[in-house]
Amino acid sequence: MPSIRARLLVTLLLIFTLTWLLLVILTFFESRHEIEELFDAQLAQSAAVLSELTHHDINELKRNPTPQLEKAEYGHAYQKKISFQIWSGNQLILSSASAPLEPMTSKDGYTDQKINQQDWRVFSLPHANFRITVAERYDVRNELIYNITLDALYPLILVLPILAVLIWFAIGRNMRPLNRIAMEVASRTPEKLQSVIINNHIPLEITPLINSLNQLLERLRWAFERERRFTADASHELRTPLASLKIQAQVALRSGNETEHRHALNQIITGVDRATHLVEQLLTLARLDPDVSEIDKTPVDLRKILTEIISELHLDAEKKQVTLNLKDNAQGTISGYSAALTILARNLIDNALRYTPSGGRVDIDVHTIGNSTQLTVTDNGPGIPESEQQNVFNRFYRMDRESETGCGLGLSIVHRIAELHNANVELSTSPAGKGLQVTVTFPLA
Repeated sequence: MPSIRARLLVTLLLIFTLTWLLLVILTFFESRHEIEELFDAQLAQSAAVLSELTHHDINELKRNPTPQLEKAEYGHAYQKKISFQIWSGNQLILSSASAPLEPMTSKDGYTDQKINQQDWRVFSLPHANFRITVAERYDVRNELIYNITLDALYPLILVLPILAVLIWFAIGRNMRPLNRIAMEVASRTPEKLQSVIINNHIPLEITPLINSLNQLLERLRWAFERERRFTADASHELRTPLASLKIQAQVALRSGNETEHRHALNQIITGVDRATHLVEQLLTLARLDPDVSEIDKTPVDLRKILTEIISELHLDAEKKQVTLNLKDNAQGTISGYSAALTILARNLIDNALRYTPSGGRVDIDVHTIGNSTQLTVTDNGPGIPESEQQNVFNRFYRMDRESETGCGLGLSIVHRIAELHNANVELSTSPAGKGLQVTVTFPLA
């Protein structure tokens, strides 16, 4: 594909040439019209002069007719292209040397005639006793018209190469901002994405491009930042469980006692489960970090989602002897992302199940209040002190609870999904006075 510079040059030269040719065509037709008017007027004037000169000598001319003047009397080379005749009835009493002996026209006024294989413009002026006929060959007029047209074309032939050079350098000069922008973009590295491209002294037409590039750089900066953050988080959080797995494996290898050996293997299984849960949460958080606001939201039935999650966690709840209770009148439909809302609900219920002691209870409810829909998950576990309720939304923050496994990402994921739905997450003490109640308030569509 040719460069913009070459395309602009060709386009501008083509427009210039077509415009000039249009002007030349208009000049041709206008010149022809004016020249024909002028020469027709001259024919009429010549006929009038001859009539006036002949009027007093008509009788003498009749007695001594001169059908043709001598060619030696030509005073100009064009004179042979101009003719006249003076007729008295059917008698030719005077004519120019270039005129034929027969009448050039039988009509009064202007006519176009073919005489001696040449095109002539003829004007006949009748008089009481005689008729004056003057004629002029068309090539006299055409030569003048063509000369005027060529004079209009010559500047195009001379100016076009010069104009091409000037346009070429002018386009190159005006495209320097693009070259500067290209150099600035080329100089960007993942570490320098935060600096925007300055749009000072930039043509107005390029400003939208600069704004789009700056927005792209900002999105790339956040993407690289998320990647670095994810890498740092993963390396930091996976180091401990992997080291623990290695230690337990070494213990299992060195142990000669069946009880110690089995205990070490059980610890390895527990560590693998913990690492698997951590990886799943990390991947979930990574998927939520990109901007998903461009995805179309759809109506989501929260009761249906909660029912499916309770079915999935039913066996875990039975093992721990915890009751998962979904209120009978729980109903709520919001506009959102079904997959993300499923993750939110699963994390809330899983956290409640994890920290609820054996024989405890987790109540789940969905209801509409005014212009919002609320999802509440209530347990009767140890709860979260008010001083730490805001910290638990931070990544990898965990309170000192050695009895429960976790990676500190569950509520961080819940908070992120709530942000994507313009929802609000609140932590409070259970109405029973013990445990935690999490309330997510969604605005109605």
